[in-house]
Amino acid sequence: MSLRRRKRDMIADALKSATEQWKEEHGWGSNHSLLNHLHGSSSKAPVPVPVQVPTDAEQPSDEPLPPLPVTPAVELSLPPLEHDVWRVAQYASVCTLIAMSTTAVTTKKNGDAKFEKLAIATLEYGLKNSSDSQPSLLRQLLLRPWIDGRSAVEWAIINNCQLFLANARVQSVIEDSWYSHGPTHWQDVPNHPCAVWKQFTCPRSLRVISDYLALWCAPRYQAILGLVVGLVYLGLHLATLANVDYIAEEPRPFEYAYYVFVSSDMLLELSRILSNPWGYLAQPSTYLSLTTAGLLTASMILRFVGLAADSIEEMDIYLLWSFYLLTWATPLMIFRLVLWFDDLHWQVYKARRLIGQCVMDALWVAVLGVFTLAAFWAGLAALQRGDVGALTMLRQLALGALHAPAISDTLFYQPNVAAVLLFCYLFVIIVVVGTLFIASFLTTLLSAYPRIDDLRRTFLAKRSIKQPSYRVFLPSVAIELVIVLFELVLVHVFRMKRGESAALIWLERTRQVIWFIIYLPVILVLGVIEGIAFLMRRGRHVLSGYQLLK
Repeated sequence: MSLRRRKRDMIADALKSATEQWKEEHGWGSNHSLLNHLHGSSSKAPVPVPVQVPTDAEQPSDEPLPPLPVTPAVELSLPPLEHDVWRVAQYASVCTLIAMSTTAVTTKKNGDAKFEKLAIATLEYGLKNSSDSQPSLLRQLLLRPWIDGRSAVEWAIINNCQLFLANARVQSVIEDSWYSHGPTHWQDVPNHPCAVWKQFTCPRSLRVISDYLALWCAPRYQAILGLVVGLVYLGLHLATLANVDYIAEEPRPFEYAYYVFVSSDMLLELSRILSNPWGYLAQPSTYLSLTTAGLLTASMILRFVGLAADSIEEMDIYLLWSFYLLTWATPLMIFRLVLWFDDLHWQVYKARRLIGQCVMDALWVAVLGVFTLAAFWAGLAALQRGDVGALTMLRQLALGALHAPAISDTLFYQPNVAAVLLFCYLFVIIVVVGTLFIASFLTTLLSAYPRIDDLRRTFLAKRSIKQPSYRVFLPSVAIELVIVLFELVLVHVFRMKRGESAALIWLERTRQVIWFIIYLPVILVLGVIEGIAFLMRRGRHVLSGYQLLK
């Protein structure tokens, strides 16, 4: 019994000693040795512990254990998110993502544009994994309406997705849309204005002409035509203004054409107000166009009334005031050149936009100036009642607001008392109100210029995505009124449906034919210019290739 206990103690001591030695070799010593190692007091060699080895029969086997099978980790790889988006939405994927983006203040403040980045990634993924040609696919993804009748570029403008609009591929599609046939080709969409001619088979020899005529409903060609019509209108106005016999004789033949433009201008402005009054009046350019049309219409009416008057005195008065209104409208007509150039040049649009924004932001200062003028006018007009008329005093105070005071005429009676009022008025209107005007303008410009690149991208996108249409210009306003009346009768009286009634389709064809007849000179001249430019480009290309071969 004692021998068995002794062997058991020997085996336990051997295992304990081996365990301690293994811990020492691997740095798992006891707390005492660990503390000695940390405090640098373990310079002495460790005292070996005698190990009693058991007999051969009692020793454990030294054979190593078989290694455990190691299974390599499988790397899980998920497809990118744009893969799933493209698989679900296909061509509508980019438009859907841009429509889901937001312009919340917190989003823009934190620089979070996840939907825009995902839309760009989906666009690149679709280009790589689609068999369609790249230009056609880009137009399908970016310019075709998918969500609520709007395309991806339209939703980017609405949601102010500047990261998306700044993408190189998006910019190339926008530029191609402006310089080509617009956002959609006339054979791709059913609601295109030229779709009414699809029932007719065009010979191959005339297909070039039909495609060129279809280009004239694109935004760029409509902008060019609007500029040409505006220049003709301005030329007729200046010719009428230069007529030295304006007051003495009947209107000349070109003046009758000018008055057709004036009447059409007024009718067009009134129709825009009636169709969308709040949206039209919210634009600063409305007041320039409406004021000009009103002055010219009043001048035209006064001239014809004066020519029909019985007495010479009445005729002279009417004709003289007609000429006055004509001269007052002349600067406004020249300013309207900016509106006619609006879609054609970025610098012109930038100037108009900044000036309009400055004026709108400074309206409160203008109201303050008007109150100041009215307050001092009441006092000075009462003080000078016997010598200077009220309207004359108002004119002199208005000139003083423009830094041109007529001091001697204003202080004609009781100069000492009136000088106090005049001094206070000039100080308030020139120093205070004038400084506020300048400060308001500078504040608007300083806040707008950091966003000028965003404004430019939005401008380029807006002018390119305008839906194709044969717009109404001044020479065709009368024809449009007649056609619109016929259309209203057919729709509301005879209950015909648009797009299905043969009578309405033929009415639209008639309108387009008349439209082309009216503007045929411009179409032919621009066609010749573009043809010459095309031949010059082809000639340079051929010559450059010949020089390379040589």
